[in-house]
Amino acid sequence: MPSQVKIVRDKQGVDMCKNHGHGRLISDIHSTAQRELCRRPDIPVQDDGSVRSRRAELNEKDKDSLLALGDALAYQMRYNEALEYYGKARNAFPNDYECHRKCGARYLSVLDISSAQREFLWCLKRTDDELDIRYRLALCAYYSGDYDTALLRFEECYALCKNNGEMYVAVLYWHIQCLVRLGRSVKPALERCCDRLDCGHHIGYMQTVRLFMSGEENIESVIENDDELNLSIYRYGYYAYLLYNGRKDEAARELDAVLELNTYFSSFAYLGAYAEKQRLLKRATEKLRTFFREQKRIALAFSGGTDSAYLLSEAVDVGADFKAYFVRTGFQPQFELDDAIRLAKEMKADFEIIEVNALSDKLITANDGERCYRCKRAMLAALKQRAANDGYEVIIDGTNASDDISDRPGYRALCEMGVCSPLRECGLSKSDVRELSRRRGLFTRDKPSYSCLATRICRGEEITAEALERIERAETFLNDMGYYDFRVRYADRCAKIEIKRGQNNKFQTEKHKIFAALSQYFDRVEQSDILR
Repeated sequence: MPSQVKIVRDKQGVDMCKNHGHGRLISDIHSTAQRELCRRPDIPVQDDGSVRSRRAELNEKDKDSLLALGDALAYQMRYNEALEYYGKARNAFPNDYECHRKCGARYLSVLDISSAQREFLWCLKRTDDELDIRYRLALCAYYSGDYDTALLRFEECYALCKNNGEMYVAVLYWHIQCLVRLGRSVKPALERCCDRLDCGHHIGYMQTVRLFMSGEENIESVIENDDELNLSIYRYGYYAYLLYNGRKDEAARELDAVLELNTYFSSFAYLGAYAEKQRLLKRATEKLRTFFREQKRIALAFSGGTDSAYLLSEAVDVGADFKAYFVRTGFQPQFELDDAIRLAKEMKADFEIIEVNALSDKLITANDGERCYRCKRAMLAALKQRAANDGYEVIIDGTNASDDISDRPGYRALCEMGVCSPLRECGLSKSDVRELSRRRGLFTRDKPSYSCLATRICRGEEITAEALERIERAETFLNDMGYYDFRVRYADRCAKIEIKRGQNNKFQTEKHKIFAALSQYFDRVEQSDILR
């Protein structure tokens, strides 16, 4: 096996990828992963000029006319709609190879695997381009989670792409992916790698092969230098590399990062990540539901946030024996309590508010490095006592798998008080919870993460009811103006506003108005750092 792999790129390099291979294959007006993969036709997509023209010229008795409209819709990534016209063409011309091939390709784009396999198996008997069809049949097996079959099919492709460097690199990439999922050594795949491979625009595939061969993690340089398509390919490969090396927590975060790169959601790497994520979510939710079925007398620490709201919905759906408790300390804004009450009412859940006066505890209001820990422990102690009085012994909260427990002082209190975090134990991250909340139609699905008002006050400065009220009034004002996921930091009666980068332009145009309004609460108002 060679110690190094040289990447031989087409002289056009990335430009080929952007202008020929991929970037110009989608319209400026295009569909989304949510619309196509989640089957959400209610999400509107406007016809672009090409679709309008093809609709006007449509002749449903003419194959080329039907395929042209399907192609125009596919150009907008409206694959489910494209399939309507490809299907009409195939049904009208049942022996036409092109019709079946286009149907198969678009079924694959929306992960309708059984339909894609049917079309490709039909094509396999009637094509001279056997590599094209076998490669897609291998992908069908991979997306289905049938990695043994996928492995065999990708191995079959090697003999067909000896003189096709781009396809050889792609097959090598998926061969590695299969071996990782099967828990096997990747050495058999790497031994197939030659010294020089003409990878064309398949840079993401080749970078992944190099990663497995050298072990050199260059994710940051890839992020800086490559286009989104090749970045998604590489990051999905990096996800496999992390799995292969037993770094499961990092791998989980990397899979989420791949799914955020959704401009080319029909790319093979993105579809692989999406299909894998759906299997993982199914497995995790089944584990969570089993937890609720098996545990008796559960007390839920219910904040009204995204995580605890999803836990509440699952507990209600399963018919779990539980009660939700909102612990009010004086540090939460009113809207958090309002959201909790609304959710509990909508779901007809047993719900109670527990009052804890955190402002009466001098150790908490002193606001030193242990403030969060002390406050969380006081909240949990009150919850545990009330729950015990009500006959509930198991305490759970909404800490999820992507929460950085090293940066959460309150997590120590959770451990000390014996609180269970089922989302974390089931491997459900924040993005997972948001996705599952969307499926349930919860209004909290896109709710920004919101730390308590005490976190706004500079460490070492005493926390007072007056300061908390000023901060809450200021943040309510900003929220009413349409801002979200922001912070108003407080020190010595002065406010510093942190705004998300995406809202900074809006903030700059309204800054003087905001400063004037908030000056009634603070001696000085200014903008601080941009939130990331």
